[in-house]
Amino acid sequence: MSFLPKTNLDFENRPMFSICLPELVASEFRAEADRENWCEWKWLSFLLEMSFHDPWVVEKVGDCPHPWPVNVEVRLEHETLRRLRYVSKIAEISPAAYVQRLLYHVYVTREIIHSNQKKVDSICLAEYRKVSPVKA
Repeated sequence: MSFLPKTNLDFENRPMFSICLPELVASEFRAEADRENWCEWKWLSFLLEMSFHDPWVVEKVGDCPHPWPVNVEVRLEHETLRRLRYVSKIAEISPAAYVQRLLYHVYVTREIIHSNQKKVDSICLAEYRKVSPVKA
Protein backbone atom coordinates (compact mmCIF):
# COMPACT_ATOMS: atom_id res chain seq x y z
CA MET A 1 0.00 0.00 0.00
CA SER A 2 1.27 3.46 -0.93
CA PHE A 3 1.37 6.30 1.54
CA LEU A 4 1.53 9.03 -1.08
CA PRO A 5 -0.28 12.25 -0.31
CA LYS A 6 -3.58 12.59 -2.17
CA THR A 7 -2.11 15.13 -4.63
CA ASN A 8 0.73 12.76 -5.59
CA LEU A 9 -1.71 9.88 -5.99
CA ASP A 10 -3.92 12.04 -8.23
CA PHE A 11 -0.89 12.92 -10.34
CA GLU A 12 0.17 9.27 -10.60
CA ASN A 13 -3.32 8.31 -11.77
CA ARG A 14 -3.23 10.71 -14.71
CA PRO A 15 -2.76 9.11 -18.12
CA MET A 16 0.68 9.40 -19.64
CA PHE A 17 0.86 11.25 -22.96
CA SER A 18 3.96 10.62 -25.03
CA ILE A 19 5.00 12.55 -28.12
CA CYS A 20 8.06 12.56 -30.38
CA LEU A 21 9.39 15.96 -31.39
CA PRO A 22 12.38 17.38 -33.23
CA GLU A 23 15.13 18.37 -30.80
CA LEU A 24 14.65 22.10 -31.50
CA VAL A 25 10.92 21.96 -30.74
CA ALA A 26 11.41 19.97 -27.54
CA SER A 27 14.16 22.28 -26.27
CA GLU A 28 12.15 25.45 -27.07
CA PHE A 29 9.07 23.98 -25.38
CA ARG A 30 11.06 23.03 -22.27
CA ALA A 31 12.86 26.39 -22.17
CA GLU A 32 9.59 28.30 -22.28
CA ALA A 33 8.13 26.10 -19.53
CA ASP A 34 11.23 26.90 -17.46
CA ARG A 35 10.92 30.63 -18.17
CA GLU A 36 7.32 30.52 -17.00
CA ASN A 37 8.44 28.43 -13.99
CA TRP A 38 5.91 25.69 -14.79
CA CYS A 39 6.15 21.93 -15.08
CA GLU A 40 6.13 20.57 -18.62
CA TRP A 41 2.70 18.97 -18.17
CA LYS A 42 1.20 22.23 -16.94
CA TRP A 43 2.73 24.25 -19.79
CA LEU A 44 1.54 21.75 -22.41
CA SER A 45 -1.92 21.74 -20.85
CA PHE A 46 -1.99 25.54 -20.99
CA LEU A 47 -0.96 25.61 -24.66
CA LEU A 48 -3.50 22.93 -25.51
CA GLU A 49 -6.31 24.74 -23.71
CA MET A 50 -5.43 27.91 -25.60
CA SER A 51 -5.46 26.04 -28.91
CA PHE A 52 -8.85 24.46 -28.22
CA HIS A 53 -10.47 27.88 -28.70
CA ASP A 54 -9.46 27.88 -32.40
CA PRO A 55 -8.71 24.25 -33.29
CA TRP A 56 -9.12 24.94 -37.03
CA VAL A 57 -5.76 26.70 -36.87
CA VAL A 58 -3.92 23.48 -36.06
CA GLU A 59 -5.99 21.63 -38.66
CA LYS A 60 -4.86 24.06 -41.40
CA VAL A 61 -1.08 23.98 -40.77
CA GLY A 62 1.25 21.29 -42.06
CA ASP A 63 2.58 18.30 -40.18
CA CYS A 64 5.72 18.46 -38.10
CA PRO A 65 8.55 17.15 -40.31
CA HIS A 66 10.85 14.48 -38.89
CA PRO A 67 9.32 14.35 -35.39
CA TRP A 68 12.19 12.31 -33.98
CA PRO A 69 14.47 12.11 -31.91
CA VAL A 70 13.15 13.51 -28.59
CA ASN A 71 10.34 11.82 -26.72
CA VAL A 72 8.44 14.13 -24.36
CA GLU A 73 6.29 12.37 -21.78
CA VAL A 74 3.80 14.22 -19.61
CA ARG A 75 0.91 13.20 -17.39
CA LEU A 76 -2.11 15.14 -18.63
CA GLU A 77 -5.29 15.65 -16.68
CA HIS A 78 -8.15 13.46 -17.85
CA GLU A 79 -10.24 16.44 -19.00
CA THR A 80 -7.41 17.93 -21.08
CA LEU A 81 -6.77 14.57 -22.71
CA ARG A 82 -10.49 14.11 -23.39
CA ARG A 83 -10.69 17.52 -25.05
CA LEU A 84 -7.53 16.81 -27.06
CA ARG A 85 -9.05 13.58 -28.36
CA TYR A 86 -12.30 15.35 -29.25
CA VAL A 87 -10.63 18.26 -31.07
CA SER A 88 -8.18 16.03 -32.93
CA LYS A 89 -11.04 13.78 -34.04
CA ILE A 90 -12.82 16.83 -35.50
CA ALA A 91 -9.56 17.85 -37.23
CA GLU A 92 -9.22 14.25 -38.48
CA ILE A 93 -5.71 13.81 -37.11
CA SER A 94 -4.34 11.85 -34.19
CA PRO A 95 -3.85 13.54 -30.79
CA ALA A 96 -0.09 13.07 -31.22
CA ALA A 97 -0.16 14.79 -34.63
CA TYR A 98 -2.24 17.63 -33.15
CA VAL A 99 0.34 18.27 -30.43
CA GLN A 100 3.27 17.89 -32.85
CA ARG A 101 1.73 20.43 -35.25
CA LEU A 102 0.86 22.82 -32.45
CA LEU A 103 4.32 22.85 -30.88
CA TYR A 104 6.16 22.84 -34.20
CA HIS A 105 4.27 25.84 -35.51
CA VAL A 106 4.40 27.72 -32.19
CA TYR A 107 8.14 27.28 -31.68
CA VAL A 108 9.66 26.84 -35.16
CA THR A 109 7.63 28.31 -38.00
CA ARG A 110 5.62 30.68 -35.78
CA GLU A 111 2.74 30.28 -38.21
CA ILE A 112 -0.03 29.71 -35.73
CA ILE A 113 -2.64 32.22 -36.84
CA HIS A 114 -5.24 33.43 -34.37
CA SER A 115 -8.80 33.91 -35.54
CA ASN A 116 -8.20 37.65 -36.02
CA GLN A 117 -5.90 36.62 -38.92
CA LYS A 118 -2.72 38.09 -37.45
CA LYS A 119 0.41 35.99 -37.17
CA VAL A 120 1.48 35.62 -33.57
CA ASP A 121 4.65 34.15 -32.11
CA SER A 122 2.64 32.11 -29.66
CA ILE A 123 -0.95 31.11 -29.16
CA CYS A 124 -0.64 32.68 -25.72
CA LEU A 125 -1.76 36.18 -26.57
CA ALA A 126 -0.59 39.08 -24.40
CA GLU A 127 -3.80 39.27 -22.37
CA TYR A 128 -3.50 35.57 -21.48
CA ARG A 129 0.17 35.79 -20.54
CA LYS A 130 -0.78 38.24 -17.75
CA VAL A 131 -3.05 35.59 -16.21
CA SER A 132 -1.10 32.94 -14.36
CA PRO A 133 -2.83 29.66 -13.58
CA VAL A 134 -2.08 27.96 -10.29
CA LYS A 135 1.47 26.61 -10.41
CA ALA A 136 2.12 22.99 -9.51
